[in-house]
Amino acid sequence: MTTIGVDIGTGSVRVCLNNPDNFKTAFQPIKTNKHNTFSNYITQSSQEIYQCILALIKELVNEPVVSISFTATCSMVVMERAVIGSEVYLKPCAVNFEGDDSKQDIILWMDNRSIEQTSFLNETVNEKELSRVGGKFIPEMGLPKLKWLQDHITKDIVCFELYDWFSYLFLVGGFDEEGLVPYVTEPIEHIQEYPTVSEAMDGSIKGWTSEFLKLIGIGSHISIGRSEFNLSTSGLLPIGIPLGYVHENAYTLREKIAVANGCIDCYAGWLSTIGPEFAVENHLSMIAGTSTCFILSTPSSQYNAIRGIWGPFSQLLALPLDIFEFGQPATGKLFEQLFANYALVVSSLNTDDIFALLEHKTATLEVNRNSTITELIKNYFWYIDQYGNRSPYNDFSMSEMIIDGYNSSNNLESITNGTTLMGLVIRYNLVLEFLCFQTRQILEIIQASNGPLVDSITVSGSQGNNKRFMRLLATVTGKQVKILKLSTNVKYNVVKGSAIISSIGHQLLTGCKNYQNTINSSIPIDVNYDIIYPDHSIAELGPLLDKKYNVFLDMAMAQQNYRRIINSM
Repeated sequence: MTTIGVDIGTGSVRVCLNNPDNFKTAFQPIKTNKHNTFSNYITQSSQEIYQCILALIKELVNEPVVSISFTATCSMVVMERAVIGSEVYLKPCAVNFEGDDSKQDIILWMDNRSIEQTSFLNETVNEKELSRVGGKFIPEMGLPKLKWLQDHITKDIVCFELYDWFSYLFLVGGFDEEGLVPYVTEPIEHIQEYPTVSEAMDGSIKGWTSEFLKLIGIGSHISIGRSEFNLSTSGLLPIGIPLGYVHENAYTLREKIAVANGCIDCYAGWLSTIGPEFAVENHLSMIAGTSTCFILSTPSSQYNAIRGIWGPFSQLLALPLDIFEFGQPATGKLFEQLFANYALVVSSLNTDDIFALLEHKTATLEVNRNSTITELIKNYFWYIDQYGNRSPYNDFSMSEMIIDGYNSSNNLESITNGTTLMGLVIRYNLVLEFLCFQTRQILEIIQASNGPLVDSITVSGSQGNNKRFMRLLATVTGKQVKILKLSTNVKYNVVKGSAIISSIGHQLLTGCKNYQNTINSSIPIDVNYDIIYPDHSIAELGPLLDKKYNVFLDMAMAQQNYRRIINSM
């Protein structure tokens, strides 16, 4: 039995071919992420991504396939309804507005155009609904973006979660030569009925009732494409539910390939790491890529909503399980931005692996100075919510603060005056500190709210390759850090989860009608980890990190206080 998993990340598309004897992967970069020059618009083209997926499947598939599933970032596709003759089609709706590029039909999760709409929702939505998203909406969520569309676009549009859109494309036959897609409002092919849940998860565009959408001013010219593609309902299907079969126009194969209901990418990363004990134990998964999402799963109804944390949600899996989600909007993105700011330095290093080189430079500095990097940069402070804060503040206005430790250091260099290799090394290690401090802060808030006790953090995603980061994370949080072992790079953990979802869909079609049994049989039972324990071998390291952590907390509170002072004028 061979299944296909597809993961659409922020910067690349990854596809895996998965069966008990083989796990093959391939990826392509997404080339046309567009940052509008006069706004916070960040967009992509679903047509480009669709062609990437087709090319990767063609590269990998040389055997019969039974099912496919799609996971993707929490982004939104905007399509315009078009009547041509007697037929109705969907065509890309331009959401970038720079040159009116009609192919830019995806509003990316990190797009922050909806600041005004976010404020409106936080003032309008009742406390019960807000508590499920940590107390406040933030611009990266889908609902503020949907409200932005209401305020700025009068066309007749249909909006999809990104992963739903690609399921839809494969079910109805994809784009034609004119860039049009058939418009289908009913389930593609009736296979089996499953219960739906009419509650939204983490601020997505799905799961809100028509009454609620009307309350916040979402008009009838905006429809929401559901996972079951019945636009008259507001329910969410659990992951893995078979939606129909791949249309021959989307991908021509002799066998029938089932399309299994997918999810946002972080949940697929969680699914690939949880192991067979997930339903009875508290489990924390850290999906660390461009951003970092944490998924905390607990037995149902044991914990209430936690301020600053999204959840609890029960509709992802039709099981007695609650899910909390939280995280950091920029983690891998912080490194990307850092390397862009030091582009001349990076280009002069002539290396294909900048992380390995920075690790080498850091280790060499520690040897030459006979001290840890933590001690060497103790007087440098960098609070780095460059893209706002997701958890625990749910506050887009959070930003960065920096204190250059040059005048207090022992012949190190300034990190604000010029760009040097030493400055890059210092800033790189300050990013690691910040990410670890913020993780500790979130975990402490959960515990202070009588939330579930977390003993370990299971890491998936590309940042799991950074061993210095993982060691520091264990030391700062005091938790075991478990890095999932795969035969390939950990950056493929998420697409592995997508393949697991694909397998669930196939099993539901071929005899195993009990959803819970299907889930249990699909979870890998041979999960192996590299385990990193907190490092207490250096006596001064723990107390010093504690002091820097307290400075981190103080910097966060200070900038909030500064804004309150200024805005009170």
